[in-house]
Amino acid sequence: MLRRAAVDRRRVALWLSVVGGLYGGAMLTSLVIGIASLVFDFGGDGVIVMLLVGAGGTALGLLPVTVAVVNAPRAAPAAALAGALLAVGVLHFYGGQGVRPVWSAAHDHPSGVRAVGSWTTEDIVVRARPDEVTGYRITDGTVVWRWSPPGQEVVCAMSEGVRGSIGLVGHATTKAPCAAVTALDLSSGRSTWQGSLRPAVGRWGDESEEGIVAIAGGTAVVREVDGWRGMRLADGSAVWSVKAEAGCAPQRLAGGPDAVVAVELCSGRSLVIRSLTPGDGRELTRTAVPIAGDNPTVAVLSTAPVTVAVDDNTLRGTHAVLALDWQGLIRSRVPLSSPEYDLVLTLSTPLADFTARPVRGALVVGDLLIAPAVKPGDEHSYGNGRWGPSVGYDGRLVAYSLTDGTRKWTAELDEKVRGIALDGTGLWTLTDQELTRIDPRTGHRTSNLSIHNARQLDPVQLWAQDGLFACVTADGTDDDPPVLVLG
Repeated sequence: MLRRAAVDRRRVALWLSVVGGLYGGAMLTSLVIGIASLVFDFGGDGVIVMLLVGAGGTALGLLPVTVAVVNAPRAAPAAALAGALLAVGVLHFYGGQGVRPVWSAAHDHPSGVRAVGSWTTEDIVVRARPDEVTGYRITDGTVVWRWSPPGQEVVCAMSEGVRGSIGLVGHATTKAPCAAVTALDLSSGRSTWQGSLRPAVGRWGDESEEGIVAIAGGTAVVREVDGWRGMRLADGSAVWSVKAEAGCAPQRLAGGPDAVVAVELCSGRSLVIRSLTPGDGRELTRTAVPIAGDNPTVAVLSTAPVTVAVDDNTLRGTHAVLALDWQGLIRSRVPLSSPEYDLVLTLSTPLADFTARPVRGALVVGDLLIAPAVKPGDEHSYGNGRWGPSVGYDGRLVAYSLTDGTRKWTAELDEKVRGIALDGTGLWTLTDQELTRIDPRTGHRTSNLSIHNARQLDPVQLWAQDGLFACVTADGTDDDPPVLVLG
């Protein structure tokens, strides 16, 4: 019986050593990982949790672990190693997913210059300033090319999208109407052709404007004083011309693979939204939208389905995103402001940043309108540091059906949305310290990446491509670089 009791004690000691070793190895490793994360800035929010758990767990478990090691010193080291591997596995799957700067562009000069828009191709990110357009290799930041408008002209317009490697740039001299357009090959920075257009009005200084030039299928389309003109994208030769309706003036233009969307402001206090075929300018649909004011803000969010945001300048006017069907009938209205949320359609500052190609907050994905939304109480202060309390923001994305206007989902985020981009099948949002991938069909988070050694405070044009994230800022003269690529 004494021999059996001794065997039982050894067995208990062995199990104590195994459990204690696993526990001790996991806690000590978590503590080391947490401390290292603070010193070397790696890992996500999970490593902070690991630091706290490791510190508390090590303190509480020091005595039983010591007892276990003393009772069975041979088994304890192997168990501790297993516990350490378990903690490293937790770090890999929970705490260590993140991105950090791959490269950043040199800061802008002079101090007053601001970007007016950006594009990406398969391997180049393009940033346009009024005086210069620059192409960077997205993998390493090498400046592949630079292009400047001729003479003393500045960039006054950009196409929303590109086709292949071709983008359209409008340019003019200071205060003059935007009267010239260049087809720019973004792979080389060379002009493939240059044409002229008959603009409606002059400009204030060097300002630029959206909705003047567009690419639709294989056609370059421009807005002119009395209508719209289509030119062959390959060589700039004229293809078609469409006049605005009587009593109407061209206002906005957008292009997609299968349609041109042209918006006209009419004297009878209405907007006329027309969709045209890219190849010959034939009218597909026509929609009249009553307005109460004389100068509404209009943005074409999509050409398929045709989706237009209208923000009237009167209290009782139209303030909604309108989705049209294939007959041109309004099939849904999503209010810009509701008792629940106010939609944020544009992230950049109006009339100051990204004026030729604005940073859209709202995207149309299939039959869904997805946009950041704000509500009272999102801004909150905490702490009381040397410069006063810190300010934080709650953020979210909301999705509305363009079929019936109902809200389909809400995705809560930890901070205000600074950038938003599609990567083919998913939707990425950039907040101050995190990139979050969201399934656009359901609003579920599918990935969270903490951002290390960088903090994005200003809205950016975000591009997601092959595991890299290009953040293009309007003001590249201060803290944020003109282009920052994370990976």
